[in-house]
Amino acid sequence: MLHKRRISCAIICVACVCIVSTLLWWARIYKSSIEQEHEFVTRRLENQSYITALAFSPDSCKLAVGTDDSDIVIWDPRQGTKLTTLRGHGTSISSVAFSPEGSILVSSDWLAGVRIWNTQTWATVDVLGGGLSSPVFTDLSTDGQTLCFGPCKNLDTIAIWDVCKRRMKSTISTKGEPILALTLCENERELLVVSGKKSARIFELSTGNQMLEFEVHREQSQLDIYRVLRIPGGSQVIMFPLYDTSASIVDLRNLQGSRSINAPWEQLVGMAVSADGSTVATIGGRGWYRAGELRLWDVESGRMLTRISPKAESINTIAYSFDGTMIATGGIDGVVRIWDVDKVMAR
Repeated sequence: MLHKRRISCAIICVACVCIVSTLLWWARIYKSSIEQEHEFVTRRLENQSYITALAFSPDSCKLAVGTDDSDIVIWDPRQGTKLTTLRGHGTSISSVAFSPEGSILVSSDWLAGVRIWNTQTWATVDVLGGGLSSPVFTDLSTDGQTLCFGPCKNLDTIAIWDVCKRRMKSTISTKGEPILALTLCENERELLVVSGKKSARIFELSTGNQMLEFEVHREQSQLDIYRVLRIPGGSQVIMFPLYDTSASIVDLRNLQGSRSINAPWEQLVGMAVSADGSTVATIGGRGWYRAGELRLWDVESGRMLTRISPKAESINTIAYSFDGTMIATGGIDGVVRIWDVDKVMAR
């Protein structure tokens, strides 16, 4: 009996040591996160709801913040002042994007609705799509005249919209496969689409004909949500399934020459590319107990340059300013953090 009591006491002591060690470890991480925020974050923009989408204007003087309560809040990221709030969507915002010249803002929601806003008056220019239980994916041409968005009307249909003439130019069908992501290719006469069977296809915009098909990687992620980003200044794109541990950098001119950004034990939830195409910023975590790690990567080599662990409940959306000086991150705590890129890189 005495022997059993001693064993029980020993087990209890070991358990207590483990608990105390874990608490001390968490305390060190929390303290380090606070110190890093004070050092690298220049502004904290407080919002009333969960942050779902972010986008900088081309002059980097405005930041569009999409929220879970269907509002889009426009901020001055340098001064930390709220400029206006846009309302009209009926559900959570899934994406926001400024046109390259900054005259319009395109927003989308989780019921396949798309709105085009005039950035001078902030009035609604067009209301498109809607009526589907799906997020809609969008991309604007560099001249701001062509908007590609899908799904539209059906889960396998992409609309090609003439922004200036305010009319539908054409549609593209993925023939029964749900649309998971899309982006315009380098020459902007072709559209890259990731479809439901985990393949990527390139379509000609003018005819809607399929020109090419190739497989996309899929590791740990079991969600039918992809992210595809065009790297400025070339034919490369970055592709990754949400919550996967790696992203593929694919040259659409040479599909055999793809390479990867690998973040072992990290689940990628957000990604942004610098305007010069040299740096990728990612947000990822290790499940529910560690979310929101910010990492910067070199595009050419795929090498990680630096990483920061923000003090936040969960960060899942990210944007890179066009002038390359700021990175914005947001998540479920409703706070947008503006990071000084030079300070982060010099860490």
